[in-house]
Amino acid sequence: MPTQSQTGAGENRPDYFSVRMRASADHDGTTVHVSGAETLVREQAIGDCLTALLTRGMSHPREPADSVVFSVDRIPESALQRTTRLPTHVYECADAVAAYDYYRDRIAAFVADPDKVMRLLHNAPQMRGAMLISCATGERLEPDAMRGVRVSTFGVADDGADVSIYAYKQHHNEAVVLASKVAMHPDIVAELCISDDPDYTRGYVCADGVYTTVTNVKQVGDPHGGRVMLYSGEPDDVTACIEWLQHAPVLVEARS
Repeated sequence: MPTQSQTGAGENRPDYFSVRMRASADHDGTTVHVSGAETLVREQAIGDCLTALLTRGMSHPREPADSVVFSVDRIPESALQRTTRLPTHVYECADAVAAYDYYRDRIAAFVADPDKVMRLLHNAPQMRGAMLISCATGERLEPDAMRGVRVSTFGVADDGADVSIYAYKQHHNEAVVLASKVAMHPDIVAELCISDDPDYTRGYVCADGVYTTVTNVKQVGDPHGGRVMLYSGEPDDVTACIEWLQHAPVLVEARS
């Protein structure tokens, strides 16, 4: 299991709690994912965090939620892994065509058919998680194609943070924190994202240890989006990789 640093079990410090929110809508008897968010907080911040996430879950620009579900789980300090926030860069694209070309060129070193990966990204179904795609075959590897891999149990290492900010999506900051956890795993060589928020037209590429924001990846009002992680490991190690991405608790620390 990858670990950049891990807090020693002997340190007597208060535990963190993983706080997660999932909002969904009912479409004629079919449950459709609307919004999800999470963070790691100390116990005294749980109540304010839940209030903020409820506001967020009920006010997604795509559609109102019919159900908002929370989970709160204690994370012992000794179980936490820590990593440093990725360095960031912005790549300006004139339009979605230029953005497509940039994404494709960035992943060409990792996959034989980058256009196949781009088709999967652009045609992603509305799902809670990301697609995990084999660099060797270009095929999806998740056991549940409609759910994908939901990278979870991560947060910012800042005990004094104002958790009210979670009432509204902080696209860039939240994506960098998530990508910083994903980049820890040695078998994930790149990550691509186009937001499914219809009013947010930026995406990102994370590769070679750098998070790059890409502008104008789609038109304003377009609700489509998705996320792809490129997997370079052995087929027998896929399950362990997914388990780590979904459950390993990681705190992301600011760069010094």
